[in-house]
Amino acid sequence: MKTCAKLIRKNARSQIDLLARVQVDYIQGSGKLVQNGNNLSVSISLNEHNAAENIVLVPAGKILLATGSKASRLDHPFDGVRIFDADTINRLSFLPKSVAIEGGGVIAMEYAKIFRTLGCEVSLIVRGDDATSALKRMGMDEDIAKEFVQSVVRDGIRLFTNTKVQRFIEVPSYAEHQLVMQLFSTEGHAEGVLKADIFLASIGREAALSSHKEKVDDLGLEAAGVMWRPKHGILVDKKTFQTTNPKIYAAGDVIGRPGLASTGAAQARVAARAMMEPENFKNSMDITYPIGIWTTPEIGFFGYTKEKAEKDGRAVEEGIAYFGDCLRGRISSPEGLLKLVFEKRSGIVLGCHIIGGDACELIHFGMYLVRRKVSIFVLMDEVFTAVTLHELFKEAAMDGDSRLRFGAALRNIFEGPGPIIESEKIPSTSELKQLFCQVACNGDEEINAEELLDLFGRLGMAVSKADCCKSTKEDEKYSETINFRQFARIVLALMSYNQT
Repeated sequence: MKTCAKLIRKNARSQIDLLARVQVDYIQGSGKLVQNGNNLSVSISLNEHNAAENIVLVPAGKILLATGSKASRLDHPFDGVRIFDADTINRLSFLPKSVAIEGGGVIAMEYAKIFRTLGCEVSLIVRGDDATSALKRMGMDEDIAKEFVQSVVRDGIRLFTNTKVQRFIEVPSYAEHQLVMQLFSTEGHAEGVLKADIFLASIGREAALSSHKEKVDDLGLEAAGVMWRPKHGILVDKKTFQTTNPKIYAAGDVIGRPGLASTGAAQARVAARAMMEPENFKNSMDITYPIGIWTTPEIGFFGYTKEKAEKDGRAVEEGIAYFGDCLRGRISSPEGLLKLVFEKRSGIVLGCHIIGGDACELIHFGMYLVRRKVSIFVLMDEVFTAVTLHELFKEAAMDGDSRLRFGAALRNIFEGPGPIIESEKIPSTSELKQLFCQVACNGDEEINAEELLDLFGRLGMAVSKADCCKSTKEDEKYSETINFRQFARIVLALMSYNQT
């Protein structure tokens, strides 16, 4: 905790230094909007007593609201001593032997891992019937979510699903006595009691607009004509981040999801440009962004999951590489995996999902692949430095290629000049079988590349000998020959590919 406090001080110091460099003054206090006719200002209380002599009124032509977020709270007796939320947990004054955490999202999982790493007995209470539900709702791939939940169980964290803390039976003041919580199923059935040294509620975050005790408008939004909703935040135009008051803008967690530091900073830059140069304003911000989850193991993801892509009507496949497939991964995070989601026809990467060491770093290359529309066939030909985790991208591309009905070895045929004959002249299956038997030497059931080239010629298809060699090597037995079923499949696929 001393290390954290030191880091916070350094971070604050760097922000103050930055303000000084760009010649921006700051006042530390609690602000409230004041609208007087067409005049707009901020009333700032320099201390918590709100005495008149401690109020500063700052007039403003335009205002940017960026008050951030706070931890959402259930109806529990939060005291900052034994019962905490994700914001007050840093006040913890002792290392507990046991911790109960309620919540199934990212922050709950992160704290569960932290306390378990510190040697605490951890109980994770999830309201959903599946611990992966909240993770999948935020866009996490199902396999990644399952692997992460399995890692939680492997770490020895007790997992309660379809359960909630109904009330606290005992809240002792002394550390030698434990909290006693009454557990209920989400259907309302009593599930017994749970004892722990401390309790942490981690059920999400909401815009910092009002106090925890009363859902009041602490910022003076309504009087200033700014529309907002409890928990969801201030309503803004997504292009300019302008509120319903044209002189007031908002950015970051205060406008709701996604509530990330990276997206908040990007939104604020756009809002500043819209405020200062509205006549020349153009929003160039990409609304897509990578997600990094700082657990052990780390998780990073960007773009489509297979499920979401298929819901959007896209024909996709996946390629998976396990960290154990490369030397660096075997050392650092052997149980991790990297997944690429890509279009079947083009091979273009649509999504990247990673769990394992340095996933939050690796995901940015995955984001690059998606945004630049790189195909797995390009990745397969790339050379990555050995003993690096980036080798996994190539391994995943190769795995994806192997899952395709017709992979990279046949793409030269598909994307070449195509068949010379018209589609209506395609022979029937029986005619193809007769041609196959004529070409196959000595009545063999399989043909080699030379014989395949002869067959394509008889069908009037412009195919090179090199492509025929690749086609025969597609056989999963690596025999460099193919049977009639494989040959017919190639011909039909070739015709339909060129038609579309």
